[in-house]
Amino acid sequence: EIWVRKSLSFQNDFTYVHSERGYFNETACNYDQPWLQLDYEGTWAAAGTTMSEVGTSASLATIEVLSLWLSLWHTEVCVEQSDGSVQCLDTKAALTDICPCNGWSWTPSNLTDQPLTRNIGMFCMPEEQCPIINKAYHHKIHYLSFSADASNVCVISRSTESARGWARLEEEARCLEKVSPAVCKGSLSAARPHCPGLHYILRLGLSLAVVSWLFG
Repeated sequence: EIWVRKSLSFQNDFTYVHSERGYFNETACNYDQPWLQLDYEGTWAAAGTTMSEVGTSASLATIEVLSLWLSLWHTEVCVEQSDGSVQCLDTKAALTDICPCNGWSWTPSNLTDQPLTRNIGMFCMPEEQCPIINKAYHHKIHYLSFSADASNVCVISRSTESARGWARLEEEARCLEKVSPAVCKGSLSAARPHCPGLHYILRLGLSLAVVSWLFG
């Protein structure tokens, strides 16, 4: 299984900051010991409200992703299996194959406890040098439907296609607690990082791609 710790911030100057960290089990997530991290920034804009056929209302917004950073924390991750055995996974080889980034190394320095971070636009272009990130995020507009109150923001749907991001209000909302109570007079939302249940894991497509490579 893969776990994701996610934080996001919609600021009142219309800037947007988003961070996702991937973990191979719940324990690593709870102790914030990631193996992969994706950060991106951009701008957001309000786009009104909508109503579903059953009377559910939602706010609409767009997000344009302008800058992305991909970080590898560990070149190898060892995971205990259900039978008590330990399997070690070559995460560096997997990420190098999925995002070759023109031959730039994915090996973190031994002199620091920080990850190896690459700016996707600077190191991993053209698109085929990191296709799963470039196709989904880099200079793409995302369409978002959500609901929010002073304490929480609940994302109903999000997609690079407006027909999916703005129209699929029947999907189960994924809610995040705000760092502090806030309404639109300040930051629209600054959501607290947390370790969600397994149903939420599918949001980090890159983590799933790496796992598919490791176990394929």
